[in-house]
Amino acid sequence: MSQEAQKPEPKFERGKDKVVSGYRRHILTEVAQKNHERADLLEKKRKILEKLSPVERDMLEKIDMELNALRKEE
Repeated sequence: MSQEAQKPEPKFERGKDKVVSGYRRHILTEVAQKNHERADLLEKKRKILEKLSPVERDMLEKIDMELNALRKEE
């Protein structure tokens, strides 16, 4: 009887867990891809900002702050 208590879970439940972990893996892959794309865009932005004058950088920062404020309102 002690062997019955130690039996592994039925196969259909383990299969269900594999589906969930596969879905999680899919989501994590999407998140990683978006983070990579975001990092590429930030690097491009940094390179462009290096070429701008200080006055142009300040103007761009103000515009970014206004855009962020508008996004938060939506």
